[in-house]
Amino acid sequence: MFRVMDSQVSIISYLGLTLNIYITIFISLIWALFVHGMKLWFEILFGVWILRRISPFSKILIERLYRLLGLESVVLENKDLRGTVCIVTGGATGIGKKVSEFFVKCGATVIIADIQENKGRVTAYKINTNNSSTGLARYMYIDLSDEKSIRSFVKRFTYDYDRLDILVNNAGIGSGSGYRKEESSDFEKYINKVFQVNYIGTFILTELLLPILKVSFEQSLLSQLSEKIYIYIYIYI
Repeated sequence: MFRVMDSQVSIISYLGLTLNIYITIFISLIWALFVHGMKLWFEILFGVWILRRISPFSKILIERLYRLLGLESVVLENKDLRGTVCIVTGGATGIGKKVSEFFVKCGATVIIADIQENKGRVTAYKINTNNSSTGLARYMYIDLSDEKSIRSFVKRFTYDYDRLDILVNNAGIGSGSGYRKEESSDFEKYINKVFQVNYIGTFILTELLLPILKVSFEQSLLSQLSEKIYIYIYIYI
């Protein structure tokens, strides 16, 4: 009799503990969904309220609200770039590729400026194939380590286009694996090329494009350089 009672108590205790665990998990999930849902509803309701009462300033205030709520991507999705012309250096792969995709999605004409000719053409083709907007991607060759190549690119671009609205200096080279001075006979040559591409070449390109960039009504210049510029240099004495 006592053994039965002990086993029943054990079973009841086990069931109670299991039930408490499931209840805790369930409440946690509901709370997470509630907080996320309230965030979205607050954003929508407050945006409508702003539009109705102070419409001249609604765009600015709503964008600030988006940023406070960590919803910058929602703001970006509403951008209308139809009729604009953009240049994205290093646009064949990585960050530059994603930026190019986004601009085309918003309706812009995007020049993918990259030294990787095959990848650049493939990227432009894929973007245009998957694009349902009025935007267009086009590849143009450029070597930022060669001033002649930069000037040739600018000459081709200004011949085909009479405006430039956005210039994204994304291209950059480097190595995350690190370089040891005694292990590389071309160390100095490599460093010179890094500075040429990441800084000097980018400066020359921007300087040459500034006149046409200034003509645009709402010109934009973004210099962020790709993640590849982070290099580790080990020098042993």
